[in-house]
Amino acid sequence: RGIRWRTVLTLVMDQLKTTYLYFMLSTTIYFADVLFAENPGKVSLLPCYRTGLLASTKEGTARILGLLIFSPIVVISFWDAMQVQIDLLGHAKAFLSRSLFRKYLNYDQASRRAVSVPEIQVAMLEDSVELANAYGLVMRVALLVARIAVLVFFMLRQSPRSWWVVLLVVIGLCLYAMRHAREHTRASDLEGAARVEVVKFVHETCARYTLIAEYMQRPQVNERFSQKLVEMRELIMPRKLLEWRMECVPTILGPLLTGFFIGRRS
Repeated sequence: RGIRWRTVLTLVMDQLKTTYLYFMLSTTIYFADVLFAENPGKVSLLPCYRTGLLASTKEGTARILGLLIFSPIVVISFWDAMQVQIDLLGHAKAFLSRSLFRKYLNYDQASRRAVSVPEIQVAMLEDSVELANAYGLVMRVALLVARIAVLVFFMLRQSPRSWWVVLLVVIGLCLYAMRHAREHTRASDLEGAARVEVVKFVHETCARYTLIAEYMQRPQVNERFSQKLVEMRELIMPRKLLEWRMECVPTILGPLLTGFFIGRRS
């Protein structure tokens, strides 16, 4: 309940960061062509708004520009704080866990025999969290796509002859995302299977503890448990590395395209 409006609000308000990105890119052009130019011209600080000096003097323009650069940060920071209060991921996790638990309660006898207790525990306590985090990742991907669209629009607007660079970047990003999406799915599946094995082992150990204690097998059981934890940790690291790579490339892309554009203009 309430997930829909929270999602729409997040998608809309996150575009404040996208708008601010375009404004900061335009500001770099404004500094060179207006504020520090001997004969100030006009520059589009926003897509539909061209302006020259914002005041009668360059000093006054610099003060206004500094205020325009700082003011959106306050609004964006306020929205970041509001996101914590909205708690979209928390509501998504609760909804998924509640829905899965209700589904399990409606299982017939044959279905309950087909699903082990550790599997349903992992599904409700961990898989639902992972799925909710994936939903949050979709929100972040939407923001990254919007940022990339802003960079592409800015480059084509300022330097239409650079269309071939934009095309190569877009194709490269699509191929990169497709390849890493498959690898991420495979790594997540392996990690999930390892988590189920750990939970199963703990469940079986608790059920057979008396037998284990009577035959003095506690050191051996603990050793097997430690080995399973190591195996699970080794499967977690590839997924985290893939997620870092997927987030790192768009982050680097912004400064790279900006540097390329400045180099072309100079």
